[in-house]
Amino acid sequence: MKQYSFKTLAFLLAFAGLLSSCATFSIKNTSVQDGRENREYRLLVDAWDKKAETVSVVFVYRINSGEWKEIPGLFNGTNFEALVPASELRPGTLEYYAWMINAKGKKVSSKPVRIPVYTYEQAKSKAQKSYAARLFDGGSPAEFIWNESAFLKLRIAPAGSSETQEPAFVECTVVKADGTLVLQAKRESDSLFTVPVNAPHSGSSLSHQWRVRWVDSEFGDITALWPQVPASVPVLDQLALNQRISTLFAKSLVHYKNVAGSYFDPPVVEASLLYDPMLAKYSAGNSSVFLVIHRGAWSARIRMNETADGYYRVGIPVRELEAGPVTYSFEFSDVFTGPGLVSAEYPKGKKLPVSYRTYGEILKETVANIRSSLSHTPPADAFEQKPLQFVLNANDPAVSIESVRLEGNGFQVPGGSLVFAKNGSAWVAGLPGAFVRAGPAAYRLITTVRDSRFGKIEVILPGSDFYTLNIQSLAALKSLREQELARALFHAAPSAVLAGEPISLSLSLSSSSAIPIVSASLFFRTDVSPRFREIRGQPVSGSGGGSGAGTGAGSSGFLCTIAGADTNAAYIQYYFVVTAQDPVAGLITVSVKDPSSGGTSDFVVAP
Repeated sequence: MKQYSFKTLAFLLAFAGLLSSCATFSIKNTSVQDGRENREYRLLVDAWDKKAETVSVVFVYRINSGEWKEIPGLFNGTNFEALVPASELRPGTLEYYAWMINAKGKKVSSKPVRIPVYTYEQAKSKAQKSYAARLFDGGSPAEFIWNESAFLKLRIAPAGSSETQEPAFVECTVVKADGTLVLQAKRESDSLFTVPVNAPHSGSSLSHQWRVRWVDSEFGDITALWPQVPASVPVLDQLALNQRISTLFAKSLVHYKNVAGSYFDPPVVEASLLYDPMLAKYSAGNSSVFLVIHRGAWSARIRMNETADGYYRVGIPVRELEAGPVTYSFEFSDVFTGPGLVSAEYPKGKKLPVSYRTYGEILKETVANIRSSLSHTPPADAFEQKPLQFVLNANDPAVSIESVRLEGNGFQVPGGSLVFAKNGSAWVAGLPGAFVRAGPAAYRLITTVRDSRFGKIEVILPGSDFYTLNIQSLAALKSLREQELARALFHAAPSAVLAGEPISLSLSLSSSSAIPIVSASLFFRTDVSPRFREIRGQPVSGSGGGSGAGTGAGSSGFLCTIAGADTNAAYIQYYFVVTAQDPVAGLITVSVKDPSSGGTSDFVVAP
């Protein structure tokens, strides 16, 4: 037969299997046990073909990469099998596969398999390692307490297919400072074995090693040691035990940080004592935790309440928080068998901060928020004896305003304060003109608000300083009104005048003027009659007529007519005088003259 390497053969057979794979037939190896030198080996495959009446199988094998040989397979009722003669088996490797012709006439093969062939000594050594691999720790203590008995534990895993399940005996050798003990193990369950190690234990450690013997069906007695090197286990004397408990206890406090709060929601501190099995075992159940608060050199201890097993909680007193910033730490203790009372602190050599908002800070913030929702603008024009109106706008309906009052100086306010009245979303107050005096004035608005936490709060506007007004005198008011009236009057001189004909001169008043006019007069003279004479103006409305410029639509004014007898002159010189009545400034008189001269010279026309 042509020789192939194992890798090439595996590839060719796998490729042939892919070409011929079908759900109606199959062939695969089932022999996987190790082989023995000079012992016959049974080759097994599963092979079937639904469409074939009979199936024939041929096994192909070789020893240590030698010549391939073929053996016909025999059906044993379940598998096809063939025996490799014992005389051919030598230490090394047995390789084999099987093939058959399926119903389609194609040759299909199983995958090649490599089976190790051992000498007796090699097989026994492997078996011994396999038995030893079944041994592992069953939960022995990591350390011994000098005055407490304990158990060493060994667990044995289930046996392999060719191994003996039950050990013939199990023993443990324990080496202590005061002697060596060989202890027979007690079976606790199918896989667990234990030996007691009785107190007291002297020295700083003890060692142990398990010895297990099986009677194997092929190799006879097989003994395994575990661990291969005796295991050393520390022994804690009383001093070491006390130190261990103290160390573990100092680390047992768990603190839930980020302690924060306010006057209305005081901060709460939470902590717990989480004991490991050793602490739980030796604790007398008399633990206590204290919260220590610090402010400079001052400190105070507060016992924390145990709300559940090992969980503690307490609030920091508001009175201490309001007195100034504080930090905190913990002091905790418990009574343990052995060391007795053990105390510790957390954190060691440090203090933890508290985030706290005081009553004053919250009040200041609340007042600032309320103040930002209010708005007020001082009156734009303030004159002596003119009424003043003050308006406070409330822009947040959630702010509950109970009252508003004005207090200040520079006003003659009845009762010392001016009370506002609610008008929609605003609060309004008026100061009669009789109480308005010339000069500087300063004032504040005091708003009383009902707050859900603070009750009544007085919010002062502005937040700092005062609102200021410069109240002008009556003379200043009168001057201002005269300027307003002068801007509202207009006259345009006629472009042509006929001698001997009457002339009508109009004075227009802008509709924007709110000052009531009492009278308007025309004063004129000529070269013929040099003394000024007065003509009373007649009120007109709408479009004016006459030789002067008419009043525009929506305006009013006055009309003055010079008789024709007075127009027989070389020139006519004239101006207007208007008198109005202001409710505060009183009578106001304005002269209307030629604007081309800046309002200082009279009008002049030549007939």
